Amino acid sequence: MSPLAPDPRLGSARRSFFERGAAPVGAVPEAILHSWQRCQRHGLLVDAQPAAEPLTDNRLRELRQRRERLWRQARPELDGLAAEMTHSGSIVLLTDEDGWILDAEGSAGFLDKAGRVALMPGMRWDEGTVGTNAIGTALVDGRALQVRGGEHYFAPHGILTCSAVPILDPYGQCLGVLDVSGDARLPHVHALALVRQAVAQIEHRGFADGLADCELLRLHHQPALLGSAREGVLGFRGGRLVAANLVRAGSPGHRPHAVRSAVRTTAVAAGR
Repeated sequence: MSPLAPDPRLGSARRSFFERGAAPVGAVPEAILHSWQRCQRHGLLVDAQPAAEPLTDNRLRELRQRRERLWRQARPELDGLAAEMTHSGSIVLLTDEDGWILDAEGSAGFLDKAGRVALMPGMRWDEGTVGTNAIGTALVDGRALQVRGGEHYFAPHGILTCSAVPILDPYGQCLGVLDVSGDARLPHVHALALVRQAVAQIEHRGFADGLADCELLRLHHQPALLGSAREGVLGFRGGRLVAANLVRAGSPGHRPHAVRSAVRTTAVAAGR
C-alpha cells in the first residue's frame, strides 16, 4: 500500500483548536471535535503524557477471568481478524466495557509499535485517560468510530489509525469494544466495515449463548439469510419481549440505547 500524503487540513484544525482555542467546525468530523472539547473539559493537557497505568499481571489475569464469556464469544472473530491483520500490518484488540484491553493480536511488528504508546493488554484506553481515541470515544458515543492519525487528542497517538465498534449484549448493554489499529501513514479504507461485520457475528453468537431461556423470533426479508448475523432477532420470555437486535441489524452505527428503547417501545405496543 502506498503511504498517504499528510492532510494539511488536519494540521490546521489542530493548530486552530489547541493553539488558538477556536472550534474548527467542518475541518474534522463532528465526533472528533466533540471529543476534543470533552477532553479539554476533563482537564487533559494536550502536551502532557497520558496518565495511564498498566494492570499487574495478576490483575489482568483476574480481569480476563471476569470477562471470559465475552472473550469466548469474540474468539473466532479475534482469530480471523488477527490472521488478516498480520498481512496488512495491523492489530486487533478486544476491550471490556470500561476500555481495558483484554487481548491484542495481529502483526508482530505493529504490536511492538503499538506497545510504545501503551496500546496493549492491561492498559485502559478510555477517553478520560488517554483522550480522543477510537476505543474510548466509541464507548462514550456508543457507536462505531474511526480515529485517524492526528485526530487523536495526544500527539504520540498520531501514529495510529484505529477503527472501533462497541459490542452489545441482547439487551443493548455494552460488553466491550472490538478495534483494529494500524499505521496512520497507510490507508485503512475497509477496516471499519470489517470490524462491524465481526461485531455482528459476535452479537449474533450472544443471542444463542445468552438467551437460552427465551423463545427467539428470527426475521429477514431474504429467507436464505435467516440464521445468519444479518437477521433480526427478537427474544421473548413468558410472552414478553425482552431482547432485540433489530435496530443493530438495520443500522450498524446506531447507539446502544436504541436497542433498549426498541425493546421497551415494542413491549408497550404489545400491551405488556
